[in-house]
This record gives sequence, C-alpha cells and structure tokens, in this order.
Amino acid sequence: MTQKQIDKELQRQAILFEDKCKKGLYLDGNITFAEFVDKWLADYADKQLKLQTLARYKSFMKRINAAIGHIKLDTLQPHHLTQFYNNLAESGIREDIKYQSSIDFRAFLIKNNLTQEKLSTKSGVSLFSVRSIVRGNNVNYDTAFIIIVFFISFIQFVSIFSCTSISR
Repeated sequence: MTQKQIDKELQRQAILFEDKCKKGLYLDGNITFAEFVDKWLADYADKQLKLQTLARYKSFMKRINAAIGHIKLDTLQPHHLTQFYNNLAESGIREDIKYQSSIDFRAFLIKNNLTQEKLSTKSGVSLFSVRSIVRGNNVNYDTAFIIIVFFISFIQFVSIFSCTSISR
C-alpha cells in the first residue's frame, strides 16, 4: 500500500469507529458486566422487550451481578460462567421456585365462567402458561402472582357488583 492509501484507510476506519461510538455499538472493554447490563437494559431492553420479559430479566440480574457483575467485559471468560452455572446447580442455591395450582384449575375457571383464552387476555399471562396451570404443571412466581392478583380483583368485583340492567 502507498502512504496515500494507508492514510485513506486510516481515515475510513476512524470514521467507522466514530460512527459505532455514536450509535452505541462500541463498548469499552473496561466496563464491568453489571455496567454493560445496565446500558443494555436502558438502550435496548426497555424499548424492545415485553413488560413481563423485562421484569423477569431484571429479577435475574441481582443474582447474576452478585456473581459476575464485577468482572470487566474484556476479562470475562467462559470459566466465570461455568463457575456461576455450577453454583446454581448446588442444592439450596437456586431461587426459581416453581408453583403448582393446589385446586382443580379447570373446574375453577368453569365455576367463574372463564375460558383459558379469556383469562390469558384479561390477566396478561400467556395462553401457554394458563394451559400449563390447567394441566397441573409448574409455573414461576411471577405467573402465579399475576393469576392470584387477577382473581382477587375479579372475585372482589363479582362479589361486590352485580349486573342489574344494560344501558344503551
């Protein structure tokens, strides 16, 4: 390459680098994993993910950051992740307790004049999760909590109000 070609390529690379920095595509390897996650949540996740997914990711971050949040991105290695996964596998360490309905949920829906689809739509819980509950499968805390909150408000409304006439 001639000196002129080298200078031209150097200028092109500088422009590309500056553009990446402006778009947030370049990260200084000196930042920690926790700092990166905070940036990713603010710049991407808050705008692109569904609310329930975002809440779930944020709930994971306390434990993940406690384990690897202090590690700088340019020094993060596969063995750090392996250690974290191995720690999760230890008895009593995991916090993702699962919940199972203690009643016949299908009968409960019928008694309350609800379909699985209607419960899914009104509560914001996925139809897949509602069907899992009906089949007696386990669900996570967030799903169980949302269902409980929905039914508390639903049952209170039904027990407090009754339809007397329809206005047109």
